[in-house]
Amino acid sequence: MKSRFIVIVIFNFLLTICKSESDDDTVTYCSTQACQREAKNILDKLDTTVDACEDFYSHVCGSFIKNTVIPDDKTSVDVSTELDEKLKEQINSILNTSN
Repeated sequence: MKSRFIVIVIFNFLLTICKSESDDDTVTYCSTQACQREAKNILDKLDTTVDACEDFYSHVCGSFIKNTVIPDDKTSVDVSTELDEKLKEQINSILNTSN
């Protein structure tokens, strides 16, 4: 269920990025550092060697599956696990700098 949700989220994000025209006929690009960083995170999870029309799941999640190492203390890892860890790091950083 989580995998299907992740694929849908990534697909919607890619559709948003690929949208070529806005309402006022100007092209918009991902130009902020945060947007470029997140776009890179998504692209790093893609397996461009797999044809999306043949196997969409492997195309979207293939590199994540190939490159993700599951720690000994966990039974599985997914994108939400990565996001949880990143959020915990950011919260700890904020709390430690305010002391």
